[in-house]
Amino acid sequence: MSTPKESMKSFCRSCVSGDIRHVEECHGDEVACPLWPVRMKEGKISVKNLRAYCLYCMGGSRELVFTCPTEECDFYPYRLGKNPNCANTAPPIRKT
Repeated sequence: MSTPKESMKSFCRSCVSGDIRHVEECHGDEVACPLWPVRMKEGKISVKNLRAYCLYCMGGSRELVFTCPTEECDFYPYRLGKNPNCANTAPPIRKT
C-alpha cells in the first residue's frame, strides 16, 4: 500500500493526464483543489488532506465518502481520515 505522499503524487499526475511535467503547471488554486496548497509545499501532507479532497469530490457529504465505491482511487484507503498503514488503525465498521 502506498503512503499518503505517494498517493497524492499519483493522483495529481493522473489529474493532469499522466505527465509529471504538467503537475507544476496545475491551476488547482483556481478550482479550489484542497490538495493544491500542500502540493505547492505550503503544508505537510497528511491523511486529513486526502480526506478533505474526498469530501470535496463528494460534495461535502460524509456519508457519500464513507460509502464511496471507487476502490481504484488513490485516496480510497485514506478517505476516512485514517492511515491504514498504522498499526492502531482498525477498519471501519459499516452499518447494514
